[in-house]
Amino acid sequence: MSLSYEVLLQLASTWRVHEREALDRLGELFRVETGCRLLTMTAVDMARPQPLVRIWTSLPEMYRTGETKSFGNNSDEWYKQVMIHYLPAVFAGPEDLARMLPNDYKALAALGCNSGVNVPVVVRGALVGLVNLFGDADWLGSVSQERLQALTVLTHGAFLGRSTQR
Repeated sequence: MSLSYEVLLQLASTWRVHEREALDRLGELFRVETGCRLLTMTAVDMARPQPLVRIWTSLPEMYRTGETKSFGNNSDEWYKQVMIHYLPAVFAGPEDLARMLPNDYKALAALGCNSGVNVPVVVRGALVGLVNLFGDADWLGSVSQERLQALTVLTHGAFLGRSTQR
């Protein structure tokens, strides 16, 4: 069955009515399925001066929803890989985190997060969001990338309608 983009947008508006509950359940599904220690979901809207907006987090006391960021917080390597080529940024260890996320790696390490992955969410050829998962040093090797991609598809409703990129 193929859904039109308009039908997907209607589903996204329905999603908004129950968004917090839906995001909480989706976050729990990611944590159960992947064993991640920290999960955030970030909307991407290139029309904004601060194009990255956190819409959900598993640690709201430390990573608040609604916070915005620019790309200057991340390396050029990260930007090219994630924002231009729409490929996941994989952080196999603390060195990768420090190199690609120079402003965030110390806070992540303080949480015991020494590996992670940023997965781009692409709908109709446009980057609309990122799913960011982090865990301890051995965590990443136990996560199936195919399973992670399948779970990421479930986030499309959270991002549709937020971005002006289409």
